[in-house]
Formats: sequence, structure tokens, C-alpha cells
Amino acid sequence: RLIPALKERQWRTKTASINMLGSMAYCAPKHLSAFLPQLVPLVIEAHGSTHSRVQEAAKEALQDIGKVIRNPEIQALVPTLIEALTEPVDCTVPALEALSQTAFVHSIDAPSLALIVPIIQRALRDRKGATKKRAALIFGSIGKLIGSPADVEPYLPTLMPMLRKVIVDPIPDVRAVAGRALGSLYESLGEEYFPDIFKWLLETLFRDEGDSSVERRGAAQALASVMGKMESEAMLAILNDDLLPAAKDSKSHVREGVQWVLVFLPTTFGSKFAQCLSKVLPIIVSGLCDESEPVRETSLQAGRVVVEQHADSEAGRILPVLENGLFLPDHRMRQSSVRLLGDLLYEIGETKAVHTDDDDTHGTEKATIKIA
Repeated sequence: RLIPALKERQWRTKTASINMLGSMAYCAPKHLSAFLPQLVPLVIEAHGSTHSRVQEAAKEALQDIGKVIRNPEIQALVPTLIEALTEPVDCTVPALEALSQTAFVHSIDAPSLALIVPIIQRALRDRKGATKKRAALIFGSIGKLIGSPADVEPYLPTLMPMLRKVIVDPIPDVRAVAGRALGSLYESLGEEYFPDIFKWLLETLFRDEGDSSVERRGAAQALASVMGKMESEAMLAILNDDLLPAAKDSKSHVREGVQWVLVFLPTTFGSKFAQCLSKVLPIIVSGLCDESEPVRETSLQAGRVVVEQHADSEAGRILPVLENGLFLPDHRMRQSSVRLLGDLLYEIGETKAVHTDDDDTHGTEKATIKIA
């Protein structure tokens, strides 16, 4: 009865229902918590009413909800959060800053989420990249802070489409944070809360329409982040069944999508990447002589990431592949192999190329010993 009453246009009915909501926050907080995802947005909307009594009742109801929050860290932020809910234009960013700077010791309860989530929703829709990035960061952390995944489940149908848009944002830093947020949520909540996420990521990765290059990179980074949180068997299944076979697809944008995933996998997987190096490295090398320039450029970038991340631990496996590439008929393969071989030697020798007019042998003795 309360939800339809909050939607009434008549100000007296709406004010009475809002006051009842505030009373329930004290009398039946546990029962009310289940309905907060539906009720709080209506209260926030009521605060935008032209009638002053409705506005006052809505703000008091939000304050009553804030008083039953059990998390002490959020309890201290209630005034800041309510300001962000009632004055979103000016107070959303300060609320995000306060949340991101808070060191949480206790789990976040349902009333806390009722005040936090609307702020995240607004921030994810913001035009400013810094605001979206901070909102994605906070959203990704929620999974580790809540007491039960069921508390955040009612908000996922609204928040996830917004996060997906941020994952394919034109700004690289925003995409990176959103991708990591998705991986963190996947790790914290479990696969059952994201039943179609791999289908969406793969469709976006291999899409050839609109601004597909940006979307491809965002999907690749998010997919790598999620795969990095999976068990080894499940991760290898996606790599072997969905990604590596697509590297031989007749469509260049599909092959490019695979290479973009391989750009992000070494960093995301860390030491786990060694177990799939023997399968991934040939795919990267084959991309170096692809007929499509975007595929070649992405493959070279993927090769450089592999060298940078695993030069010390896996040099014995990387070096033979690059040596073989030096003598292949394709000139592009030879040139790329020379570049990657140089990167490998620099990483092993813990040095870098320096171009000067003076003697350029200074400081190379130590590097020579390491390479040898």
C-alpha cells in the first residue's frame, strides 16, 4: 500500500505516506529493509516536489532511514549522503569522495545501500569521466563490503546496465576502472549474479558497428579482469573455446578483438599466465603478419606486454619463438620479432635504449652479464 501511496499526486496523501515510511524505519526496520530499493527512489523523487511540505517530509524520511543504519562508518556519513540525495548537482562529488576515502571495518547493511546506491546511479550517468570512474570504483568495492550478496541483488538490474556503458566509455582510464570493478563484483558475488555477462562481453568484443574499436578495448579489458578472478579450469575453458579459435576468424575485427584480450591478460593473470603462454604466444606471433594493420598493431602491443610481464620468468619459452621469427619470409614478422627481441633483452638486462652522441656502451656491462 505504501508504494502506490508514494506515487500519488495529491500532496496530502504523499506527505502522509512519507511520514508513515519514517515511522516504519523505527518500528519495523528489518521488514522495511526489503522494500528500501523501491521506496527510497520514490522518496528522493518526492523531495523534488514543488510542495514544501512534501519536500520536508521526504528529507525527514531519509534522515529516519539514516538513523537506523547499523554500519558506524556510513552512519557518520549520513548527513553527506542525504545532501547528495537532495542536492545532487552540487553534492554528488563530495559524497563520492567521502565514500572513497572511508576505511570500512564493518559490513554495509541494507539501509546503508539504500542511501549509497542512488548516488552511485547518478554518478555513473554523469558526463565527467572522473565522476564515473569514482562511482565505478565504489560500486566494485561494494561486493566485498556487504554482509550478504542478497542485499545488493535488488540493485543489480539498475546498476549493471550503467556499469556496462562505463565499460565501453571513450576515456581509457574510465574503462580500466569499470573493467576492474566488474571483475571485483564477479569475484565477490559469484557467477550466479552475472548469468549473461560473458555473452555480452564476447558480443561487444566481436561487434563491428558504431564506435566498435573503443567498445572492443573496453570489453577486452573487462573480460580479462573477470577471467582473472575465475578458477583456472573455467578460465582456460573460455580461453580455449571462445577466444583462441576466434583468432583465425575470417573477419579482421574478430581477430583484433582476440588480440586486445591478449593485451590485458598477462597483467590481469599475473603468474597464472604462464600456464597458457604456450597457447597464447603463437596466436600473438601469427597476428604480427596479419593482413589487417589494426590486428598487427594490437598483436605487437600484446607481445610487448607479454615480454614486459614475463621476461624474467619465461624468457626460455619466449626467446625461441622470437628467434624463429627473425628468419621468416614475411618482412613484417621479421621486423616485429626484432622489436620484441630488443624489448626482451632490455627487460632481462634491466636497462633501456638511450640515444646519445657520446659513447653508448656506458653502463652495459651489468646488462651483458644478465643477458648472458
